Formats: sequence, C-alpha cells, structure tokens
Amino acid sequence: MASDRERRIVARPHDVPYASRDELDAAFATHVNRGKVDTYRALGLELTMGERTGVRFRDAFDGTWYLNCHVNGGVFNLGHRNPAVADAVRSALDHLDIGNHHLVSGWRAALAERLA
Repeated sequence: MASDRERRIVARPHDVPYASRDELDAAFATHVNRGKVDTYRALGLELTMGERTGVRFRDAFDGTWYLNCHVNGGVFNLGHRNPAVADAVRSALDHLDIGNHHLVSGWRAALAERLA
C-alpha cells in the first residue's frame, strides 16, 4: 500500500513529498545535509521550491510566488520547465534511455561532435 508521501509524489510531482516544512527539514537534515538546514534557518530562509515555470517558482508550503534570481544550472538560459525542452525530453524518452556511461555510445559521440 502506498504511503501518504508516495501518493503526494505521484499525484502532484511539483509539490514536496512532506506534509510540512518542519518534516521536510528534519528529513533533509538527517539524510542529506544538516548544515544546510541549520544555515538557512539561521538566515531566516524558509523557502522550498514547489511549482516552477519560466523564471518563477512557488513556495511549496505557503504558495508565495518568487522570481528566481539564483538561476543556477540551465534555468538562466531556458527557464524552469521550458516547454520546448520538456517536449524534446519526452520525445527522446520514447526511443532512448539513460544508457551506460562506461561503454562507447553512438548518441554520446554524436552529441559531443555536435557541441564541438
């Protein structure tokens, strides 16, 4: 039988699979990085990315929308959940899988050649 957390993941993947910020912080501190949780709390940064679109995201617990001024990774170029990127990934998943990074890959070679 699926837990409440598992049901939340399947039903609303942009939400957080924890019922409260305190529950999330406790799990993150225990299993990922206690120092990060402690530092953010000390700074008063109680913010958890939930729904994301373009340059904005919504706090998963209080629903407030923010502009993402941190914009790490590809977000500064493409935005969160860019429709063209999402469509390309969905299409690729119909034909490709994650592959194996130890073996020679024609797709990886073609991508590297194209990026060169």
